[in-house]
Amino acid sequence: MAIWLLNGSQVVQSAGLGAVASNWVIVAAGDFNGDGKYGILWRDTQSGTVAIWLLNGVQVQQSAGLGAVPSNWYISDVGDFNGDGKWDILWRDGSTGAVAIWFLNGTQVSSSAGVGTVSNTWIIWLTGDYNGDHKSDLLWMDTSGNVALWFMNGSHHLPRLSATWGPRGRFSGTAPSDGPLSGCQPDWHAPLRGWRQSGGLRR
Repeated sequence: MAIWLLNGSQVVQSAGLGAVASNWVIVAAGDFNGDGKYGILWRDTQSGTVAIWLLNGVQVQQSAGLGAVPSNWYISDVGDFNGDGKWDILWRDGSTGAVAIWFLNGTQVSSSAGVGTVSNTWIIWLTGDYNGDHKSDLLWMDTSGNVALWFMNGSHHLPRLSATWGPRGRFSGTAPSDGPLSGCQPDWHAPLRGWRQSGGLRR
């Protein structure tokens, strides 16, 4: 495994980080300890074990396992759901649709909580801070094209915003004119999980 540090289109530094067994896969990257530098989140596909590498440039500063989780649970995304500046792990049970969060402090799980259970016809499409409170929220989409937002405060979600999109991207519901989805259209030609607003790609 190797890393390139970039400055625009230029590689300013590169280094190998070591060899990792093929049963370990990178599932996400984020700032898990609040130092402004992304770390790497790993999952062992055989045992379900989760691990984190905290990076300092091209060096692995610290690494630790977080424990093994049954295979029916998968890491849906990462984000800072409680606004402490440290990214957390968002879990989804592929069997029941249950959602849970691990709140992280570097390589430690400081606490965990269930968020709720949602039908598996709904998927968590994106996480992001949609209301500017410095906490990551959940953007949902179901198999019929319905869209909903959960504004998160830790493991609690505030009243949601919802809208409906037709199969060809035609809006068929009502969204508040000042809401986070105001003026948005699904960009079905963009890469996975891309959205377009006012002509620009919104990730």
